[in-house]
Amino acid sequence: MDTHVCNDNKYTFVYMSDENFVLPTIVSIYSLTKHKRSNVKYEIHMILDAVPTSVHEIVEKISINKVDIVVHDIDCDYFSSIGRKGEWDSIYVSRTDMFKFELPNFLEDLDKVLYIDGDTIINHNIEPLFDVDIEDNYLAAVDDMGDVHDDNGVSNSFKRIGIKDNHYFNAGLMYLNLKKMREDNISKKLWEYRIHGKNFFMSQDALNRVVLGKRAVLPYKYNFLTVVFDMYSLEEINDSFCEKCFKNIAECLDEQIVLHMAGKMKPWEYNLPWITDLFLKYYNEVPFLSEKLQFKSPLKELTDTKTKMFRDMLWKFFELNICPGERVVLYGAGNIGKLVYAKNQQEKYCTIVMWLDKDADRLSNYYGMIISEPSAIESANCHYDKVVIANSSKNAVGAIKETLQSLGVELNKCIVVG
Repeated sequence: MDTHVCNDNKYTFVYMSDENFVLPTIVSIYSLTKHKRSNVKYEIHMILDAVPTSVHEIVEKISINKVDIVVHDIDCDYFSSIGRKGEWDSIYVSRTDMFKFELPNFLEDLDKVLYIDGDTIINHNIEPLFDVDIEDNYLAAVDDMGDVHDDNGVSNSFKRIGIKDNHYFNAGLMYLNLKKMREDNISKKLWEYRIHGKNFFMSQDALNRVVLGKRAVLPYKYNFLTVVFDMYSLEEINDSFCEKCFKNIAECLDEQIVLHMAGKMKPWEYNLPWITDLFLKYYNEVPFLSEKLQFKSPLKELTDTKTKMFRDMLWKFFELNICPGERVVLYGAGNIGKLVYAKNQQEKYCTIVMWLDKDADRLSNYYGMIISEPSAIESANCHYDKVVIANSSKNAVGAIKETLQSLGVELNKCIVVG
């Protein structure tokens, strides 16, 4: 990607937003245009979902040299009517996310466009991305950094929907070949999958399934998920996702072209380490966004196991790492273990074949299931796919892994939830 190829020296983008997402979307657009080369033009399409007049007044204030903002108003009850057709739908993504299915029709005069989610920061010039060849593909996108793979490299996110493939992409940034999508009636196929297929995410499973085999792979730097810092160490992130090794998190973030602030907690609502400061860097530069933001503490949300949000986040992380129907050994009968077990009993998501805890003698049983000593995992009839360690203490998790390893458990089968 050495040369910038673009018709008429113009680059075309599309964002989508409902009333609740206008603020971060404007900040993302500002960060995008901040790194624009001075001699090129940007055309940015904003697809707005049933927003009030006051939102239009805010959007109209976006006025930057050689940047055209084109607003499309969409208000369609059809999106809401199938917004919860999925078997495991994400709990915090709105119906607007399904507008992605209709982009070839909404933007019927465009052949190619770069779609960007509103919860992003564009850290550097993004124009080289347009040099990616997608003539024979429906789109180009980045592999989902939050995905987990088995020993054969098969994506867990794909396995959840019954497919064996290694590359499940995140739909937060997509370079779309709208012309080819229209020619092959991809919008219709996406809706058909959304209604009849298995969906964990509002639009992402459908997109991955329908364009399978017709998608170009982009480097991680074009859709770098900031939530990976909650999942992996910096060393693991360097090894798995980066083109070079970084000394610290701040340096790593600064090098990425697009930072995607995915997940429930957003940096304009919560005071998140590193990420909120990055968001504020651009927010404070937008002249008409003068309101001082008030931030909630993420620590309080994460440590109060009685809150619905924590329980939902815990379960969603469990679902992302465990496939439906898998046989699971649950280690840990504290608050987190009890929440996981109770939720699984309710959802009948997987089969918990054994529940372990070092204090099994004291705990005895819970919800009618016997809690056993860790050594019980050595029994000949204990067949399992995964071991879930339900604990939030790093020291405790380290000790548990050592215990399990000494009992013959393969550590690559261990998933930490907590």
